[in-house]
Amino acid sequence: MLLLRPRPSRLSDWLPYVLGVAVVAALVFVLAAASIRAEHERRRAYAQGVVRNMALLIEAQVAGLLWQADLTLRRRAGLEPDPDPLPAAVPSPPPGLRLFGPERDARGQWVLRLQRDGARAGSPVVEVQVPVDRLGAILDRVQLGPYGAATLRSASMALVWRQPMPPGGSARLGSTEVSQGLRDAVARSPEAGDFDAPTALDGIARLNAYQRVDGFPLYVIVGLPEDEFPRSWSRMDAALMAMALATLLTALLSAWVLYKGSRRQIDLVHRRFEAIVEGSHDAIVSKTLDGTVISWNPAAERIFGWRASEMIGQSLLRLFPTERLDEEPDIIARIRRGETIDAFETERLRADGSRVPLSVTISPVRDADGRIVGASKIARDIGRQKAMEAEIRALAFLDPLTQLPNRRLLRDRLQQAQQASRRSGHWCAVVYMDLDGFKALNDSHGHEVGDLLLQEIGRRLRAAVRETDTVARLGGDEFVLLCNDLGDDPGAATEAVLAVEAKVVHALERPWQLRDIHLVPRASLGHRLFRGVDEDVELLLREADARMYEDKQRRRAGR
Repeated sequence: MLLLRPRPSRLSDWLPYVLGVAVVAALVFVLAAASIRAEHERRRAYAQGVVRNMALLIEAQVAGLLWQADLTLRRRAGLEPDPDPLPAAVPSPPPGLRLFGPERDARGQWVLRLQRDGARAGSPVVEVQVPVDRLGAILDRVQLGPYGAATLRSASMALVWRQPMPPGGSARLGSTEVSQGLRDAVARSPEAGDFDAPTALDGIARLNAYQRVDGFPLYVIVGLPEDEFPRSWSRMDAALMAMALATLLTALLSAWVLYKGSRRQIDLVHRRFEAIVEGSHDAIVSKTLDGTVISWNPAAERIFGWRASEMIGQSLLRLFPTERLDEEPDIIARIRRGETIDAFETERLRADGSRVPLSVTISPVRDADGRIVGASKIARDIGRQKAMEAEIRALAFLDPLTQLPNRRLLRDRLQQAQQASRRSGHWCAVVYMDLDGFKALNDSHGHEVGDLLLQEIGRRLRAAVRETDTVARLGGDEFVLLCNDLGDDPGAATEAVLAVEAKVVHALERPWQLRDIHLVPRASLGHRLFRGVDEDVELLLREADARMYEDKQRRRAGR
């Protein structure tokens, strides 16, 4: 960022600062445009920020009300009260406070009971009852729209109040019915966190944030419906662009004010620029032409795990994996030529040594004279996107139960084997296999046991064949082995595939024990040799299946 000083008296002195303001404004505009382009990919993060801030706001007010109630309780107990009954920030209550409820009092009103022991030994226990509708008044003041919800629950997840009230009204107070998503989130992070789940009380899917009330065993939970945010984001885009345009106009006005002797508007430009950079969900980093970091925003701290104080003044190369060190010289060379490097995918290192996949855009930064003095980098964490792509690939080509290739991937590998065998002249084979008595196993012990057996069969088959061979599951208890490079002699190839079948049978028939279930898996097998691409893949599989069926019939007849 450029540093600006009050306007000097001579035109030749202040003109570079005017140009500097224009550079800053242009940079703000570029960053705003880049943020708008990426904004729709950050909807969830924005939504979670909204509900998190609302939860913090409600938590502060609830803590203040309960702190006042505890102050009254401490006075009754003869304890030394806080010297400032209305502090600027609500402190945590001193130890010894006990909270019970929600429960009904003698008049049938829902209350929370706060208890403390007396100041002297043997003194009776004193308590204060706080009607839950006083806490509910705080939640009722929050505007969450027709489908938003603000909830107050005890540490045991008992419902203290909810805005709006769930079906059944106040009769539901004290209920511990909550979503599993909330229980899991609180177990992971007891003080505060986020989770996405349909609300147990009304079934509406919401983006939620929870916050433990400071010093009290209570939680504030705020949720907004997921389907409200797409409409909000179009307004956010317009607001962000409007802010960028306003910043640009302010920068021009600042230049004129600088000419008149004021730096107030220039400071405003700096503050707005810093707000955009500090509030961005993408890492925004600037560096000199030798790769030294000169700025590091909060998003960069979250993504990479390094604090700004640990990175500013250091070489950016500390983030590069060894095999990617050659990227930086090429990037610097292109920046020196004035090129803007559009989004490209790469990897960098976090502080803990783990890798983070990124989409990176880099632009040159110029000084008031137009000289390139550094680079501005915007990096977005695309780890979730990469994980989704990997999951999609796995769903398309792998059997979800055994993680073996499915029929689609097997067909592709069969075609590759046909091409390779045509070139080499070597025979290949498909071996079709299914388990004997698998349906009876499912009927007697249940599908869960059957699934565990199929997973074990998959592991045994992989261990029994070569790494170059393929084991696939077509569905149910049907498996196919693809054996490559069995030699150019058909007799030797037949002997080789029979040896594979014998090895598979030996591996499968090892006893299998699960709890009180003892099994010796049996299988029927049939194979079909092939060479070249003259035969259809499905025909090969059908003929191997037919021979497997013949084997099954022989086994049954021999019993």
